Amino acid sequence: MNFKKLQLDDIASVKPALYEYAPNQANDYTATGLFLWRDYLDVYVAFEPDGVYICQHVDDVYLFYFPLCKDPEAGFRKIADYCTSNKLPYGFYPFTAEETAYLDRAGIKYKVVTSDDYNDYLHKIEDFAEFRGKAFHSQKNHINKFNKEYDDFSFERISAENLADVKAFFDDYATEKLAEQLSATEHEELLKIPELLDHMDDYNLFGYCIKIDGKVQGFELGEIVGNMYYSHIQKANRNIDGIYTKIINSVAIDLRDKVIFINREEDLGEAGLRDAKQRYHPCGFIKKEMIFAVV
Repeated sequence: MNFKKLQLDDIASVKPALYEYAPNQANDYTATGLFLWRDYLDVYVAFEPDGVYICQHVDDVYLFYFPLCKDPEAGFRKIADYCTSNKLPYGFYPFTAEETAYLDRAGIKYKVVTSDDYNDYLHKIEDFAEFRGKAFHSQKNHINKFNKEYDDFSFERISAENLADVKAFFDDYATEKLAEQLSATEHEELLKIPELLDHMDDYNLFGYCIKIDGKVQGFELGEIVGNMYYSHIQKANRNIDGIYTKIINSVAIDLRDKVIFINREEDLGEAGLRDAKQRYHPCGFIKKEMIFAVV
């Protein structure tokens, strides 16, 4: 197997296999979930005659994604043979419990590590479009307050006409954020967002922006795969009370006839992020496992 560093130029070659053979609906198996974090996670790819093979190099362990090929069982055996012959410590991520059956059939011995830090948050699109009931009382109040205070707002799809305004907003937002104490993941995301905005079609992304008095004050980037909308990026002026809730609600209203669920990705164990995500009452999770091969 011939692995090389994953580059943006590979996206057109990876996407067809990614969307045909992804084993689950985890964010990691979307184009943005993979390519946005390719440098942070030290991601490699091998284009083989039988399919596409991807792995992360994390803490001296090679963590392989599900093999993107017609015969995944053979793909797992190929990975095991490659790692064993090259004396590489290896494992697999992200997996769900159902996918370990492939490892069993391939004769790979392993141990499983689970953590709530990895789990993707799932929400019903209808919940976010309505914010109905006691569970969403706080969100409904934020929406009402925003609507009362900012009657001159507009919510638009990102297009050639407003993209420059979105970029200008993000430049100011990033300058302010980069002066703060950020986590490594927050910093990496800020560095990659300009690339996303410049290559939205390559990434399969579309987006929205919210304007107040004609000026962009926030935006969201996401993609649809099957019955799922993946909310990848959401940035807004934190000084405007309720703006994040307003964006979430407006996106859901626009997409309610197109998808059933929203995937809002994982919280990575960050306390503030976890609290913010849990306040929106997920209907469930995609529970991801990290697998380590036992040689």
